[in-house]
Amino acid sequence: MNLRTSLLEAIQGRVRSVMQPIYDEQAAFRAESTRLLEESIAQNTLIEVNERDLMGSILFSRWKQWPNSLGSRKEAGHWLNWLGLAGEGVEVGVFQGEFSEHLLKTWQCSRLTSVDPWREFSSEEYVDTCNASQAEHDRNFARTSGRLRQFGNRSRILRATSADAATQVDDGSLDFVYIDAQHHYEAVRDDIARWHPKVKSGGVIGGHDYLDGTRPSGLYGVKRAVDEFASEAGYELIVTAEPGWPSRFAKIS
Repeated sequence: MNLRTSLLEAIQGRVRSVMQPIYDEQAAFRAESTRLLEESIAQNTLIEVNERDLMGSILFSRWKQWPNSLGSRKEAGHWLNWLGLAGEGVEVGVFQGEFSEHLLKTWQCSRLTSVDPWREFSSEEYVDTCNASQAEHDRNFARTSGRLRQFGNRSRILRATSADAATQVDDGSLDFVYIDAQHHYEAVRDDIARWHPKVKSGGVIGGHDYLDGTRPSGLYGVKRAVDEFASEAGYELIVTAEPGWPSRFAKIS
């Protein structure tokens, strides 16, 4: 071993002896930070679970007396749990994914598929403020993707029209379908016709904006289409108590 090699090894050894405490301190800091982060996540998860379970127990007490009483669509996930439904569901018309996120947090489903084309339509075809520019639709798709990523395989996003998505779902395979896509009469009528066969006996089909007429946000024919469907199928409608923009549900027999 020559002098140069010996000198280099001596210097390296000295550097290691000086730096090792710093490395050890950094490793300890990273370990503690990781522990605190995991503890925080666990605590937040426990808080969410406790809040969800508390809300569920309160609602379950109500449904023992009034089984079909729904105050708002935010109770839907708990209600599906109450009905013993824990399979797959579909939301048709997602926008930014808020309701899909809420369902996945409150409903103990195996998977929820969130269907939306996130595509601009002609103003003659779709009269609604949700018919935004393509750039805005792309931003909404990105927001939805980010929002639902936390649920892993329990969430599937399908960027497709209602008609195209329905061809990818087997008849009688779903516990729940929630329709909140285009709101004019023909669109709602056709969406119900597409998705009703996908729901198994004992499941639930529902949707948002149970109303008719022209509103600042667009043209609505939802109530007419839903009432026709329920009358022809012989289903009792369960309508939420929300003022202005109620949801409706029907149990499939």
